[in-house]
This record gives sequence, structure tokens and C-alpha cells, in this order.
Amino acid sequence: MSSKTIIFKSTRRNQWSFLSNFWPHVYSPELVAEAFNVRSDDHLMLRFRISSSFKKRRFKTSEHFYQYVKFKVIDPKYAELIYNADTSLEAKQLSGKGTYINSWWKNSSKKRGTKKKKQEKFDRLHERFHDRYRDLAMLYALLMKFSRSGSLKRALFASGERILQEQGRFKSYWAVPGDNALGRMLMVVRQYLRELEGRKSVWRHLSTIFEMYSGNTIPEEEIKKLFRDLLGEE
Repeated sequence: MSSKTIIFKSTRRNQWSFLSNFWPHVYSPELVAEAFNVRSDDHLMLRFRISSSFKKRRFKTSEHFYQYVKFKVIDPKYAELIYNADTSLEAKQLSGKGTYINSWWKNSSKKRGTKKKKQEKFDRLHERFHDRYRDLAMLYALLMKFSRSGSLKRALFASGERILQEQGRFKSYWAVPGDNALGRMLMVVRQYLRELEGRKSVWRHLSTIFEMYSGNTIPEEEIKKLFRDLLGEE
């Protein structure tokens, strides 16, 4: 592998595991601490400020946030289970299609329809999430993670201009082999935070980063409305 490329993964023992959405629930937080003076508890939980009801809502990790947003589209009640998961790994496991369907089947007192119909509904709503929120949700999570912790931001900047790649087991949208979307998003956030000047609303930040990543433009008010419609008032 080229020295110009950084490979990261929550289970990979090197100093770059903080790039994973599972941070700080990774195998080697001590290596991150030694390399960048980032403690495993030195992170700010993600925070929504869309409405008064979300001012105090905190997310333990970016993985919690992403999976929570996904299930706000699929099943809002189940999203709360993910929100309360103790670790990022548990949040990820709860978000699996099979785990969700089995949980619904086990806990539903009135099993209307069949598992197949529930699976079809899951697939339909999951596609809706992908079409409308997937990239925006992840970019928001990364922006909050690295802009609100000076130590994590400095650690991100320490990667220089090197290519960032998440190591995956199978071909996927997020990792390598696959599209390496998470790595590409991290590189965009890295560039944006380096060039950042002045104070802007989070929605303007997100609009700019989304355009840098995808080449497409979504006005900040439209992004704000998307998230407000999804999360709304509790």
C-alpha cells in the first residue's frame, strides 16, 4: 500500500482508528492518545439544534447518529433503541435488517402482515433514506465530530494530504473494496475545515461540504427543512 494512503478501521491497531465512526469504541485508543494526545473520552457528543427539543440531545458516536437518523425514516420508535445503545458496535448491530425484523417479530403483540411484507417495507424506506439523507447525515456527523473537538481536528489535519480509506470486509459504499465514501467524505471535511473562515450556520457549512463531496448543490434552507421534517419536534 502506498505511503500516501492511510488505512483505518475500528479494529485495526494503528493511530488512525479515530477516523472510524466507531470512535472512541475502537481496539487501540491508546495508540491514538500516544500519537495525537487524543484521549478516548476526548470527544464531544453530536448535538442537534434544529428545534428546542433537540438542544440537549447528545449522541455517543457518529455511528449512533447515523443509524438513528436512518431509523427515524424506517421506524422512529426503534431509532430510540439505537440512540440508547451503549457502544457504537451495538448501535451498528441493532441497525441490521435481520436484527430489526427479528426484533419486530418477537416484540409485536399484533403481528399484522408477514415478515416478507415487513422486509419489503424496510427496503422501501431504506431506499428513501439513501435517496434523501444518507450522504447529508454522514457529512453532518463528520462535521460535528471534527469541528467541535480541537484535538480530533488536529489529529485529522495530521493526515496531511494523504488518501483516507476505510478498510472493509466486503465491497460496500462506505469502505474499500467499494466506493470508499467515508474516506472521501473525511478528506472533504479535512479540506473544508482547513480553509474555514468566519462563523456560518451549520446548514451553510453542510451545504458547502455536500457540494464539495458530490458536485451537487442543495441550498442551506432546503437541508434544514429536510432534517426538520425528519426529526421535527419530539
